[in-house]
Amino acid sequence: MLNKGLLIVGIFWSKKTRNKIPRSAPCQLAELLSDKGTPVVKTSVYLNRLPRLFDTFITTFFQRKKYDVAIIPWFNGGGSFVWQELSSKMVKLLGKKLVLVMHGGGIPDLIDQNPARYLKSLKRADLVVCPSSFFIERLEKYNLPTTLIENSLDLELYPFIKKERFNLSILWMRTLEDIYNPEMALEVARIIKQKNYPFTLYIAGKDNGSLHRLKTLCKEWDLENEVVFSGFLNHEENIELSKKCDFYICTNKIDNAPVSLIEMMALGLPVISTNVGGIPYFIKDHQNGCLVNSDDAAAMAERLIEIHLSPSLGQKLAINGYYFSRQFDQSRVVEKWNSNLQDLTNGPYETERRKSKVLPQSVQPVITEEPQKQFSKVH
Repeated sequence: MLNKGLLIVGIFWSKKTRNKIPRSAPCQLAELLSDKGTPVVKTSVYLNRLPRLFDTFITTFFQRKKYDVAIIPWFNGGGSFVWQELSSKMVKLLGKKLVLVMHGGGIPDLIDQNPARYLKSLKRADLVVCPSSFFIERLEKYNLPTTLIENSLDLELYPFIKKERFNLSILWMRTLEDIYNPEMALEVARIIKQKNYPFTLYIAGKDNGSLHRLKTLCKEWDLENEVVFSGFLNHEENIELSKKCDFYICTNKIDNAPVSLIEMMALGLPVISTNVGGIPYFIKDHQNGCLVNSDDAAAMAERLIEIHLSPSLGQKLAINGYYFSRQFDQSRVVEKWNSNLQDLTNGPYETERRKSKVLPQSVQPVITEEPQKQFSKVH
């Protein structure tokens, strides 16, 4: 237990935004640690950057007697970088321990391109938390105090749904913007239609400027009867939509440790994803999911049809994905957080020990070659 408590900086739900924005990682972490008895100070509920920055400064300073350690998300540029920079500098001026949590699969490339700017920021931290071994390995050469703590899920909220066959009922669910490449999902749909397979593609997520273009493509490619735009969904609505689907596709151009992949594995949906960023650290091809090259819509369509025609393969992917998702259970992750925070506040941080011990945990998915026997054990 910390001597005082934690300050967690990020975007938090308010009564007005609870059903309008996704639950952020800082929001989830605050709930997780406070439920386990750690006092948590949170900031901020403001979405606009200037009010959020002002509120963060006010809370950081006036609540300083209530926390030993500040946890701040570290993003890869833009206004968010300025916000986190100013926040982390203030935390250090107040003599507090600083933990930076990596968000964004493009961070390692960004640091390699401009190390002078970004390493100054990261070396201010007493601890840099990485959600996958992808980050740990890419940042190792910079001698940062890194440790692996996976993103967590309350797996009790994700009921595993056993499937005997896999219809081409396909789910794509991320923010509708270029980095997540929703156009590739439509290209996959067009290829499947050209091959005369019946299918439905559900596209769910908040529009960030791409919806009009996607609907135009649907009309041009004669996909209006097969593609359903579901908009932004809360957790309960996500689960209900997932129950209608037999596949999840991830078309991201870059990513690190997408929680959506783990959610879909926990629910029993075979995952077909692009092999970008840290995703190959989560998916072993044709074992707990399938991987294709970025923008290779033809290969993704081929994998979907392959599993559709081979239910035993789909069951193997589903059960292996289910067992892999277990390592992200919040009870396991909170133990990691508590252990690291205790080490951080009790004495000098053992950087090299942390680097060397954590790597194998996320690299090797749990794999079984007997899906039929294992399938029955889940239920």
